[in-house]
Amino acid sequence: MVPGPVVPGYRFLGWGPSATPGGGWGGAAAYRCPRCGEMFVLGGGPRDETGRPAPHSCACGCLREDPDAGRFGCCEGDDAVAIYAHEASRPGR
Repeated sequence: MVPGPVVPGYRFLGWGPSATPGGGWGGAAAYRCPRCGEMFVLGGGPRDETGRPAPHSCACGCLREDPDAGRFGCCEGDDAVAIYAHEASRPGR
């Protein structure tokens, strides 16, 4: 596996949703856009007037969150998204 970009405070898990602990878009701490490098947390973006997570995208528009579907979409494909866990979440710490 090609290593992902180093992000202070995070540990690289792999590429795409298969790298998460549950094998889907949930369970990882952060997702990184392959173009602009913006980091996302699923459900951690803006909220609509009812308090539910609202759809949003990174600065370049390549990585988009669809909170109703509980997933991301990426202009370069799912496997282009770098998946990270918080460094403090490492087992044994």
